[in-house]
Amino acid sequence: MPSWNLRLPALVLAAAAFCNGAAFGQDQKASPKDVASFGTLSAPTPEAAKKDAAAWLKSVGKTDAATLAKFETIWKSEVTVLDKVTETLCLGDANAAKLLAEARDANAAAPTETPSLLKDTKLPVYYRANLALAYAKAQATRRI
Repeated sequence: MPSWNLRLPALVLAAAAFCNGAAFGQDQKASPKDVASFGTLSAPTPEAAKKDAAAWLKSVGKTDAATLAKFETIWKSEVTVLDKVTETLCLGDANAAKLLAEARDANAAAPTETPSLLKDTKLPVYYRANLALAYAKAQATRRI
């Protein structure tokens, strides 16, 4: 038997594998829910964001009446959810407040490296992710 006869079945099998079923008449279109892209990400509802922020505030031990009153004032305001979460982080952590004040300072020099507070893996992911987002927003909106 010539050697090309053995190569033909291997070629057919490889082509079928690369076609992913298209050669067999299967539809290749994935439903929109199956396709992961940036457009499918959704922001949390304000209620869910408030619940998460309150849980974080409680986890850092800021449950006194004055802090909770400020928290409620922040969440009743007419600003974006990100701004409300940012203010909650500043309310619960002085280091976050200091970092964001420096980021918003128009007279400060441009940062040359990522602040260590954003890279500290011992801090909760909720805190680091939202603080990083707030920091990036503050840097992006100022003129450097």
